[in-house]
Amino acid sequence: HSIVLTNLTPETAYSFTVTSTDPSENPVSSSMISFTTTVLTRTINFDSNGGSTVSSQNIANNSTATEPAAPTKSGSTFAGWYLDVALSLSFSFAIAITGDTTLYGKWTVNSSYAISFQSVGNGTVSCTTPVSSGADSTCTVSPASGYQLATFTDNSVDKTTSVISGSYGITNVTANHAITATFTLIPSAPVNGVCGSCNGGFFTVAPSSNLCLTGTASVLTGTGPWSWSCSGANGGTDMNCSASNSVAPNTGFPISPALQTGQTTCYDAAGAIITCTGTGQDGESQSGLQWPTPRFVDNGDQTQTDKLTGLIWSKDANPAGATKTWQQALDYIKTLNSQNYLGHNDWRLPNRNELESLVNKGQANNVTWLNGQGFTSVQSDDGYWSATSSDYFTNYAWVVVMNYGGGVVDYYPKTYSGHFYVWPVRSGQSGAFGGLILSKTGQTACYDESGATI
Repeated sequence: HSIVLTNLTPETAYSFTVTSTDPSENPVSSSMISFTTTVLTRTINFDSNGGSTVSSQNIANNSTATEPAAPTKSGSTFAGWYLDVALSLSFSFAIAITGDTTLYGKWTVNSSYAISFQSVGNGTVSCTTPVSSGADSTCTVSPASGYQLATFTDNSVDKTTSVISGSYGITNVTANHAITATFTLIPSAPVNGVCGSCNGGFFTVAPSSNLCLTGTASVLTGTGPWSWSCSGANGGTDMNCSASNSVAPNTGFPISPALQTGQTTCYDAAGAIITCTGTGQDGESQSGLQWPTPRFVDNGDQTQTDKLTGLIWSKDANPAGATKTWQQALDYIKTLNSQNYLGHNDWRLPNRNELESLVNKGQANNVTWLNGQGFTSVQSDDGYWSATSSDYFTNYAWVVVMNYGGGVVDYYPKTYSGHFYVWPVRSGQSGAFGGLILSKTGQTACYDESGATI
C-alpha cells in the first residue's frame, strides 16, 4: 500500500502512526513513521536577448537571487532584467523567489560611440570621436621626423597594413573602438665609402683633399704611391683608394701618363665592327689613364672644368663668333683678358696637346659628343687654332679639327683665314687627379706669322 501526503511544509519534521485492522476494523497492529521534508529549490534562467550568455542560478525557495554581471551586446547598452518577454515588468533582485523564473534582458541601442586612441613612441594618432551609430571615423597617423609606424591595432586587432598614406578608416561604426599606434626609429640605410677624385691620380706630393666622395678618409700610408680608405657608414663597406707619384724616382722629372683615347670598339680592315678579344687594338687594351665620370663639370660661370686634365674651358666654343687668322686668335685672347672675360684675365690660346685632349676617339662625331658634354657652338667645319707653331715650317701653326671621328691634327699657314676658330682655355687646378696630366709640347721658341723667331 502507498500513502500520499500533500501540502507538507519544506524543512519540517513529521511523525505518523499507521494502524492495521482486520475486516471488522479491529486494530491488529500499529507502527510509527517519522520523516523530515527536504529544502525546496527554485531555478532562475536568464535570457539575454542576443547579448552574451548568463548562467542560470538554483536558489532556495522564497530566497533572493544574486544579480549577475551585466551581459554585453555590440552597439547596445544593457538596461536591466524583466519578468516578461514584452519587457514591461522590471525585476528587482531584492524580491524573494517562490517559483522557477525566467528573466529577460533589455537593451538600449547606442546613439554614438567613442573612438579612443593612444600613441606609443615618437608620433601621434588622432581619430574623429564620438561617432554616431552607422557613421564613419577617420584616424590620422603622423610619425615624428626620423620615425615610422611600427604597429597599429584596432580593438587589439593588428591593422597596420590598413594604414594608407597616414590614414585609417573605420566604417559603419556600431561599437566603441580602442586604437593604439606604435612608432619606432627608422633604421639608417647602409652607406658605402666612395673614393674621391684623387683616386688613381698622379701627384708631386701626398694629396690632402678630394680623398673621399663619401665617407671619412683614413690616414694616408706610403711615400708615393699612397693608399687610404674611405669609411662606410651604418654597416656599409669601406673603399680602398690610392694615388701615384707624378715624379719619376731618382730623377726629379715629372711623369706625364698617357691618356686613354676613349676608343672602346674594334674594327677589321674593311671598317666593320668586330669583337675586340685578341685583336691587340686600342679598343681591347684601352690603355692609358682612365677618364673620370663625369668628364666635364659645369662651374656655374659659363665655364667647364675637364676633370681629366684640370683645364678650364669656356662653355662657348666660339666666343669670337667668327674665324680668325693665327695672330688674330692670339690678339683676341688678349682682348678677352683685358675685358676680364667670364670673371678671369688669365685666358690663353690652348697648345696642341691641350686641344687634342678634347678629342674622344671613340666617337664618330666629336662635335656632337662635345656639345653633349655641356659645351655649345663647337664648330663642325674646319677646326681650332693652337698656340703651337710647326717646328719645321715655323710660319705654320697646328690646328685640331673636331668634326671627324677621332679628330684631325694638321698644320696650316698662320695667315690662313676663313677656316679656323678660337677656343680659350685656363690652366685651372692642375687636373682633377692632381698631377701633371698633359705633357708639354716641347716648344720653347716663339715665332711671328712669317715664321721669324721673336
